[in-house]
Parts: sequence; structure tokens; C-alpha cells
Amino acid sequence: MVFEQDAVLLKGIKAGKERCFNQLVFKYKDKIHNTAYRFLADYQEAQDITQDCFLSIHKNIRKFREESSLSTWIFTITVNLCRNRLKSAAYKRQARTVSIIEKALDGKNDRENPAAFIEKKEFEARIQAELERLTPDMKEIVILRDIEQLSYEEISKILNLDLGTVKSRLHRARMELREALKGVI
Repeated sequence: MVFEQDAVLLKGIKAGKERCFNQLVFKYKDKIHNTAYRFLADYQEAQDITQDCFLSIHKNIRKFREESSLSTWIFTITVNLCRNRLKSAAYKRQARTVSIIEKALDGKNDRENPAAFIEKKEFEARIQAELERLTPDMKEIVILRDIEQLSYEEISKILNLDLGTVKSRLHRARMELREALKGVI
């Protein structure tokens, strides 16, 4: 079970076992990075958030009271770091215009079928663009539920919202996305 693995890792980390922290990094790095990328739409910023998240985890792990699951705590840190980055003046000033071609060259590609790869990247860029048009409240919930596949209960804890609020925002966000992506999906 996932929670048992996290409990073992947590115990080891609190005991100062570096290998346990390394295992935690390996287990969560992609999830944290993907979440941050969806929030910020910037690969390098997502890398920075991932690093900041692990620094925060390392610094504060002994303060973790285990009132929620370790993964919920980690996603809470990630979301809060993303929120703070989005609010920062430096981030708002930063020019973030990356063409589809640049994105295609940046990712792992399918050398066998470049046309399909470009089409996939264009589709992903369209989805990301529509995510960016959602309000921050709706965007957070879509990312956590539909992309990271967290439960409603976990999202409720991470965002400190009532379960009904999570469900209604998700419903409204999905309706907006469906309307915006008509003809695409």
C-alpha cells in the first residue's frame, strides 16, 4: 500500500537516513514537477519549484504532524510554492513566449513519426493554453484532480476547501474547458 511505503520513508527520513529521503525524491519528483509545470506553464520554473519543494520538505519534515498523508502534505507545499511564484512580481514580468516548435524540441520526441509528435505537442499546448484561461481556483482543482488524479478528499485538504466547493469548482472548470475545446476533443 502507498501509505505504508510513505510511512516507512517518513520514519527513515525523521531518523536521518539519507537513502530514505533519496527514495522520497525519486518517488515524488515527477509528480511535483508535472504539477508545477501545469500551474506555471514553464519548464524551468517547474524545475525550480521542484527543487524548492524538496528543500522545504527536508527542512520541515520533523514538523510534519502526520494529520494527513505524506503525499497530501507534499502537494500542499507544491501548490503553495506555485501560488507564491505566480504572485511574485519577477514572475509576472518574465516573458514566457515559447513556440510549439521550441516545446517540441525541448521534450522527449518520437523520432519515428515527427508529424504525430508535433500534432501531440500542439494539442498539449492548446490544453495548457485553455488551463491558463481558467481562474486560478479552477485551474488548481483541474490540475490536482484530472492531471494528478488526487481524490476529492486530498484536494479538499490541500486547498483547505469544503468537499462541495471542490466538486462544484471542478464541475464549472470542466464545463469551461469542454466549451473552449469544442471541436478539439
